[in-house]
Amino acid sequence: MSMFLQINHSSLFVGTACPFCFPAHVHEGIEIVYVYEGELNMTVRGVSYCLKPGDILCVFPMVIHSYEGATMENGAMCIGLRPDLIAEFRNLFLIFFPEDPLLRLNDRDDELRDVISHLRANAHEPYPLQMTAYVHLFLALILKKMKLRPYDEFMDSGLIQRILIYMSDHMTEPMTLQSVSFAMGISASHLSHIFSLRLNIHFRKFINGMRIDRACFMLQDPHNSIKEIVYACGFENSRTFHRSFLAEVGMTPGEYRRLKYNVPAFL
Repeated sequence: MSMFLQINHSSLFVGTACPFCFPAHVHEGIEIVYVYEGELNMTVRGVSYCLKPGDILCVFPMVIHSYEGATMENGAMCIGLRPDLIAEFRNLFLIFFPEDPLLRLNDRDDELRDVISHLRANAHEPYPLQMTAYVHLFLALILKKMKLRPYDEFMDSGLIQRILIYMSDHMTEPMTLQSVSFAMGISASHLSHIFSLRLNIHFRKFINGMRIDRACFMLQDPHNSIKEIVYACGFENSRTFHRSFLAEVGMTPGEYRRLKYNVPAFL
């Protein structure tokens, strides 16, 4: 079942989850994946998850995650939204994170199943306020089932959040261990250890994944040319962008745009 809805490029997305490998990345919004058929492999904060039918994985803002691929018969719904779309949840997502981001539906989750059915059934309907209301209820129901913990319970968690937000805000600029550590007021070795030991990803690979993630987001809009996307995502030139995109996603930007969004590849 193919689903795709865009209420606003910067606010809400309801559609199919990424079925292929996608590199480690972060974004400012919340990303929730629900599998209804087959299996989907994802990694969140360095922990690998194999999602099966009835599983829900919730990725909070600025949390590193990646897609490792799916079985051929996979069917999965993805919801992505900015925290400020639903004001009641904004501070919660910035202060807390789930002790376990994976939820498995049980026989008592009839209301949650009903909301998911509405989301899947109405993905093509041009009623953004109705869809926002369903997403609002969906969030309320899954958060009720989660055990949340504040970031400040963990050493360096506040610093890590500041680092990730800083890098997201400055991704169009050249970034090195030295420049980012200077901006954060820490040593380059400390920053390197945070990425390797706490985030389980190499500093440079993280930057590349973050830029590829934004590129995939911008490829949704047919008005964004490939050339514009190159510089908006912080790549030095088109050649570097195409090489990095192909290495991480397994296809060219034009192929990705045509396959996933039915946008002509020559744009």
